[in-house]
Amino acid sequence: MSVSFANQLTPTNYPTNSRTVLDANFIATNVLPAAASTTVNGTALDLQQTLPYATTEIVNVQISIPALNTTMLPDTRTLTVTLQDSPDGTTWTAVPEFSALVITGASGAGAAATSRIIKLTPASQRYIRVTYVSGASTTTMAAVSGTLQLLF
Repeated sequence: MSVSFANQLTPTNYPTNSRTVLDANFIATNVLPAAASTTVNGTALDLQQTLPYATTEIVNVQISIPALNTTMLPDTRTLTVTLQDSPDGTTWTAVPEFSALVITGASGAGAAATSRIIKLTPASQRYIRVTYVSGASTTTMAAVSGTLQLLF
C-alpha cells in the first residue's frame, strides 16, 4: 500500500484567496525613512494568536508603498521593504513567504506606487511588521507613508 501526499497543501499550492475586506484594527501606516541609509521599523500588528498555529487559516497581508518622486528616490537608488514576524513583539525574523521588495528609482521619474499581497501560513508568528530601509543617496521620504494591512 502506498500513500501519496501530492494533493496536500504546501506553501506553493495554497488555494486562491481573494479576500479584500479591511479591518481598521489591522492597518499599520508608517512614515517612510527621513534620510539616506535609514531603517524604519513599522508598527506591529498583533494577530492575537500564539504558536503552534498563530493563524488557523491562510491570511492575506497587503503591503502598499505610494509613488516616490525623483527627489525622494533618484535613479538607481533604492527603498527595501521586508515583512517580519515575531512571537513576542521583540525578536523579529523575516517572513519566508515574502522576499524583500526592492523599489528602485529609474528614468528620472522616481518609482511608481507598489503593492504586494502575501499569504501568511498557519506557521506565522503572533506579531507582524514591515521594515523600510532607504539606500544611500536618497533624500527624505517622510512626506509619504507605507501601509501594512490584513485582508479578510
